[in-house]
Amino acid sequence: MMRIRILDERAWRLKLLEPPQISQAPSPALDTMSAQLLRISYIELQGTGDSIESIEVVYDDHRLSIPRRGEHHFHEDFNQPLTVQGETISISVVRRRKLRIGPKQAPEVIKINVHDVLSELPTQKFQTVCNRLDITIGLSPSSRPANAGSGKNANALRPTTEELLNECPRFRILAIGQVMSTARCRSDDFQ
Repeated sequence: MMRIRILDERAWRLKLLEPPQISQAPSPALDTMSAQLLRISYIELQGTGDSIESIEVVYDDHRLSIPRRGEHHFHEDFNQPLTVQGETISISVVRRRKLRIGPKQAPEVIKINVHDVLSELPTQKFQTVCNRLDITIGLSPSSRPANAGSGKNANALRPTTEELLNECPRFRILAIGQVMSTARCRSDDFQ
């Protein structure tokens, strides 16, 4: 699939195909993924081998150029975390041509699944190597996987009373009311 995608981009660059149209209508897939939220605090890319001309990160409907920090090193810190709501992040890598003649090389497109990134949430860092490019994505603590909104899964431990009170302040009234009702019933039994 990666090879087909690269060929499509080459054809698009050579004006053989029309560029893909981005629809403005919300897709049903995004509605189901609304609970999944990825917040990126930094992106770091380290290339090896061929010289890299430029790198862009494509997420949702946005394009972001990552600045060069060294010969093969690209890095960007975000004051406000980058919020990704889609299912993939694409990294477009343009490498320098070895020969100055011929058509410009089409960018390599590396797709990263948001689910894979969110699986590394406890370490606050996602690292992978693809096409001689070390990719590191720093995760903001406010990122959350799709099932983290409920916080109730089958293997999770039961929350403590303090956690329950923080999550649902009305629970305090219910718990105290239940204790008072139980105390009245017991006092009535002894009279």
